[in-house]
Amino acid sequence: MKLFKILFLFLISLLSATTYSQQINTDYFIENNPRSQDYNPAFKPNTDYFISLPILGMTQLSLGNNSLTVSDLVYNVNGQTISFKHPTSNTDKVYNVIQPITMIKADAQTNLLAFGMRIQRDYLTFSLTEKSSASVGLPKELFNLLLYGTPDAIHLNAFNLTNLQSNISFYTEAAACYTLRINREFTFGAKVKLLLGNANVSYANQQLILLASTVDLRLTGSGSLNYAGGLPLTLNVQPLSLSVGGTPTMLNFLNKPSGIGTGIDLGIRYRVDDNIVLSASLIDFGFISWYNNVKNLNFNIDYKYDGIKQINGNSIFFPANIFTGTAVTDSLLKVLDTSYNISQTKKSYTTATTAKLNIGFEFKLMQNQLSLGLLSHTQFISNTLTEELTASVNAKPVKWFNGSLSYSILKGRFSTFGLGFGLKTGIVHWLLGADYIPFQSVKTPLTILGINNFIIPYQSGVYNISLGVNIVFNNSTAKQMHNRTGRYGYDQDDD
Repeated sequence: MKLFKILFLFLISLLSATTYSQQINTDYFIENNPRSQDYNPAFKPNTDYFISLPILGMTQLSLGNNSLTVSDLVYNVNGQTISFKHPTSNTDKVYNVIQPITMIKADAQTNLLAFGMRIQRDYLTFSLTEKSSASVGLPKELFNLLLYGTPDAIHLNAFNLTNLQSNISFYTEAAACYTLRINREFTFGAKVKLLLGNANVSYANQQLILLASTVDLRLTGSGSLNYAGGLPLTLNVQPLSLSVGGTPTMLNFLNKPSGIGTGIDLGIRYRVDDNIVLSASLIDFGFISWYNNVKNLNFNIDYKYDGIKQINGNSIFFPANIFTGTAVTDSLLKVLDTSYNISQTKKSYTTATTAKLNIGFEFKLMQNQLSLGLLSHTQFISNTLTEELTASVNAKPVKWFNGSLSYSILKGRFSTFGLGFGLKTGIVHWLLGADYIPFQSVKTPLTILGINNFIIPYQSGVYNISLGVNIVFNNSTAKQMHNRTGRYGYDQDDD
């Protein structure tokens, strides 16, 4: 069936081209990073003052899914490139790696302004950051239908699609962070945030059930679509269409916030002894209440159609089967137009930011010129958890250079490595990091962010990068302390 084939290929394109995890885990143990409080507010920058340049000061980009990689879909057998739908392939192998909810996620953040200063043994930072986050949740039952079709050709087969969901948010984060050294062993940090919402679109179902066979199809359920933004949203019910009034400009979103909220980061660092340091942080825990140009579209659908033939796994992937018979008829949209009911309201609503939990362990060697790190990173997205465990070797031979070589255990699939460095040249500090640099990659015909033939990892579903350029200053007191300790830097606690 053409409709299902197009849908499935679209989903696979997203899954293959996207990756996961906004935070760059490789950067976590780079001590000379002036923006280390972004990972754990208990980490003190090892400079007395810093200023982050606009945009370049800290920019991160990640795209993500938590289920499939290209190697799950296309591979080489006896010198021949085949897909998982080849007669000799095992579709079950693909289906078994799909999570109960496949989360496709894209995140980006860029620095607008940030500066920090040392206050005796403590540290104070202010920052202004533009953030965007987009996620789509796909229930496993959807892939069941797309991969296997309808197992019973006569009776209706039920597929629960209730967990189908999406959320897109753009917001500005104004934050103040204070890192407090309690004693030689304990350091505590907290960052409080004011979140100014620019725009949001979110979709969720109360219930969505698809009943399908090779002779008919029925979709029943209810759900809601919420919108808030700098421009009004207009709904035309029949035929169904959505349009945004006016021409979108940056001023539409910046002149007046569409929502407002708060957030908090919390962190702790505990020095067990001269060699072992434990750390933990909860970051990006917050909520935004949306109120400007709000539109709530609440729908009920009871859609029944009996003009679809041959809904099965083969028809999804072989065009010759799609265009025979009456797989798609002109009456499809006409039936759809009479099967739903939509009501509109203008009530404010609330969305949550993607909270993240970090738990770190570091074992220091050679007077902290070298260390071994282990970081557990967990993200909380709606009702889904995603996790990663990253092991790293961290070199800190001199104050002006830190480097980290890492491997992400859960999503790396023995096919990627992470690399990051912090380099100080005069008063300029450079930070560059990525978690999933592939040993093997492929080109896709997709155009992403203006790049043709976008290169993606073959065996890993992950792709992210961070870049930071900051101006750093140290005063004479810090230099005297450095001379007394005889070490390349202060090692977080100036010991």
